[in-house]
Amino acid sequence: MRKLILVILLYLLTLIQIGFCSHFKIDGVGLNIVLLAVLLIALSQKNYLVVWWSAFWGGLFLDLFYYRQLGLATLTLLVLIGLFYLWRRFFILKGMAGGLVYLTLFNLLYEPIRGGLSLVLGMTPINISLYSMAIQILCHLILVIGLRLILPTKLSRRFAI
Repeated sequence: MRKLILVILLYLLTLIQIGFCSHFKIDGVGLNIVLLAVLLIALSQKNYLVVWWSAFWGGLFLDLFYYRQLGLATLTLLVLIGLFYLWRRFFILKGMAGGLVYLTLFNLLYEPIRGGLSLVLGMTPINISLYSMAIQILCHLILVIGLRLILPTKLSRRFAI
C-alpha cells in the first residue's frame, strides 16, 4: 500500500512539474521536483527498496511525460541513487547542511550523467549548460530552505532539511 501511495505521489509531482512549474522558468530553467522528491525520499528512508522504487518510478514518469528519450531519466536517477549510497558510505552528512550538500551534488551530476548516458546509449546528445545548472541549483536551494521554514520541525528533521 505504501508503494502505491509513493507511485501516486511521484505521478502527481510529475504532473505538477509539467503543468505548473513549466510556467515559472528562470531563463528557460525550471524546477525538477521529481529529482528533489527522490532525494528527499533517499534522505528520509532507511529501506533501500523504497528508495530504489521511488527512483525507478520517478524516472519512468519523467521519461513518459517530460523528456523525449524513454529510459534516460530512469537510468539517470538509478545511477544517482547508487552514487548517493556510495557517498553516504564514506561521507556521513546530517541535518540541513548535509541535505543541501546532497542536493547540490544531485543537481551538479544530474545533467552530466544524463548527457553521458545518452551518448553511451546512442541517443540524441543533450546540451549541458553550466549556467542552467547553476540556476537550477539556486532554485532548488531556495525551495528546500523554504520547505525547511514551512514544514514543522519534526517533519523537517525526518527529511534531513
